[in-house]
Amino acid sequence: MQTIVNLWRGLFHRTYIARYLNCIGRDPDEITAWMIPVAAGRLKEGIPGEQEPLLGFIQSNLHCKSCCNAITGSCLGRSRVLDPWRA
Repeated sequence: MQTIVNLWRGLFHRTYIARYLNCIGRDPDEITAWMIPVAAGRLKEGIPGEQEPLLGFIQSNLHCKSCCNAITGSCLGRSRVLDPWRA
């Protein structure tokens, strides 16, 4: 039952955020670009119980930062390793 609730929660969240950004005329990539730095800042705060989820989020989104959209959940899969020297 919890799995179904989590699936619906994720779907609702992605749909809501995408629609909200569309209504205010913002590109989801503007928000996505800040998600990893914000998560890193939260990690530094040392809040109990948040370290493991934040590390997981950072690690899963760093691998292809240039081609993923964490808001909509889409990934073009172009890169699996963040390489600052490659375009």
